[in-house]
Amino acid sequence: MKKVLLLLSEGFEIYEASAFIDVIGWNLIDGDGSTQLFTCGLTKEVKSTFAQKMIVDYTIDEINVDEFAALAIPGGFEEYKFYESAFTEPFLDLIKAFHLKNKPIASICTGAMPIARSGILKGKKRHYLQQDARSSENVVRNGRPGNSGTGCC
Repeated sequence: MKKVLLLLSEGFEIYEASAFIDVIGWNLIDGDGSTQLFTCGLTKEVKSTFAQKMIVDYTIDEINVDEFAALAIPGGFEEYKFYESAFTEPFLDLIKAFHLKNKPIASICTGAMPIARSGILKGKKRHYLQQDARSSENVVRNGRPGNSGTGCC
């Protein structure tokens, strides 16, 4: 079974975290059952936006990157200390560790900010999905960080 790590910063956006939880969870039930999601934070209790508390499966210092297939990072709100937590050395070091092992890293919204802050995007292209407002087709495009569009690294 492939393990996916959901890295939660203080002030993470519940709605964005739920997208990862939902997709991986449905794969267990209706998909091929090959993935399982585990949560991680700087501390055992992480507060989301609007101060909802989540008890995570692991703290960052308990993570062995070799045990996980991928990393997922939801965004969050500055007002709830997202950047204060996501820009810490342990948070950024974990992102770097996944990158050094060539493991996929996905993010939503401001979840891309600690990825960029970690330095792993320097000189890299990214792929993003852009919906054409004139049609119902989605188009996958390539570009440099900073181009418009929703992306992941």
